[in-house]
Amino acid sequence: MLENPKIIAKLKEEGKPSVVVPEEFKKKSGTANKILELKEKEREKEKEKEKDEGPSRKRARWYAFVFSLAYNTST
Repeated sequence: MLENPKIIAKLKEEGKPSVVVPEEFKKKSGTANKILELKEKEREKEKEKEKDEGPSRKRARWYAFVFSLAYNTST
């Protein structure tokens, strides 16, 4: 049955797929898509929080480093 050319050719003639695909994979309402949508919404909320908080910690440390180099040129 696996990879039988006659059966596959017959299915192609009839316009049917050679494998059975579950409905959850045909539609975007599957469990995986729901999880991905939730994760995407969480990421958007986190981005909005970061914008409200100001510069990130890493960026603030970088600015502190750069300014310390700029103003400590006494040598």
